[in-house]
Amino acid sequence: MYKMLLKILKKSISKKSLQGKSMLFAFAIGALSGVGYVDFTKREWYSQDADLRAVNVCFTPPSGCSELIAREISHASSDIYIQAYGFTSQKIVNQILAAHNKGVKVNVMLDKSNLTDRYSKISQLIDAGIQVKVDKLPGIAHNKIIIIDKAKVITGSFNFTNNADQKNAENVLLIQDANLAATYLKNWYARYAAN
Repeated sequence: MYKMLLKILKKSISKKSLQGKSMLFAFAIGALSGVGYVDFTKREWYSQDADLRAVNVCFTPPSGCSELIAREISHASSDIYIQAYGFTSQKIVNQILAAHNKGVKVNVMLDKSNLTDRYSKISQLIDAGIQVKVDKLPGIAHNKIIIIDKAKVITGSFNFTNNADQKNAENVLLIQDANLAATYLKNWYARYAAN
């Protein structure tokens, strides 16, 4: 990439064009500021060696994934971190409230659409004294993540909604792996800090 850029620069500068001078100026400023070439088209997988026996899956239809999620929440003993787009499932909310009432630290970050969605359960969480952060960054906060006790991750296409449980074709993964949970938690905190 550098060679190609230098070739273009040399050709443009030899013609004494304004474009070439502009490119040279931008390149020089970047070099002086310590900015090198970054290939933004390449992404890296966050790699963890999770034990596949610790991965469970649920599909809808048929319904029932909300009950499995609620059951995992009921086993929480120290903390729960939630990042969600849709949040209308009363079964899940009931277990979150029960966990909060037994002293589990509950941290919730929801997409801004929950402020106007008449079915959203955001007000129940706030009324119970649970700290809820609204993700107001551009675009939608489309993650569907629950991290339990820094050891379990619930994720997948499944929004925490009645439609996801009763109408849509969805999937939920329950991954019991502390290393992977730490990776998800790091992402949760990064998104939280960005708001």
